[in-house]
Amino acid sequence: MTLYRAASGDRNARALGIVVRHLMPMFGAVQRYRAISAVKTALQQFLTSEMTFIAAQSSIFADPYILGYVLTVAMQMSEDANAELFQSQLSTDDMAGAARGAVLSIAEMSLAEYRAIEREIPQGDEQFLEGMRQAKRMVAVIQGQLSAKNDKEVAAAFDEAMRLDPNCASAGNVEIDAARILKRAHLTRYIERKQQA
Repeated sequence: MTLYRAASGDRNARALGIVVRHLMPMFGAVQRYRAISAVKTALQQFLTSEMTFIAAQSSIFADPYILGYVLTVAMQMSEDANAELFQSQLSTDDMAGAARGAVLSIAEMSLAEYRAIEREIPQGDEQFLEGMRQAKRMVAVIQGQLSAKNDKEVAAAFDEAMRLDPNCASAGNVEIDAARILKRAHLTRYIERKQQA
């Protein structure tokens, strides 16, 4: 989305502008917009295979598991954007604001709708925490912090990645491919099951 669309009255652009001002009050407007845009772009790429489900039903983000998973991934992307674009100048609150802003933009959800969902999910909700846990495992695989020797399911994901593409290890993609397999198992299939229910 361009700043022109934000000024032109586009509903999603206006919502993003409101989210930007409310979620990241300590950071300048241009930097806020850049942070949310960077995370949104990365998150859209990450959710490519799930976007058909999301487009059909944006309320899918009201599910605690999905929200926990996607927010965790968005927060990691926000941390990455902070390091790459802002030389680690963003505070933790600013990074969290960028992550939430990106999720709200993709979900076409207003801040008020997000806050209502947030209130409905009790603190310590098991589904929300499980979504976060699975996302953290997937991120740890990408970052090389969780390997096949640490976890049986991760070992199976590495084996499947090697079976699907025997050259992925020499190309340095085995971690990414294994993480993609974990994502499919713990996010894509979860969303598919929710759609079928």
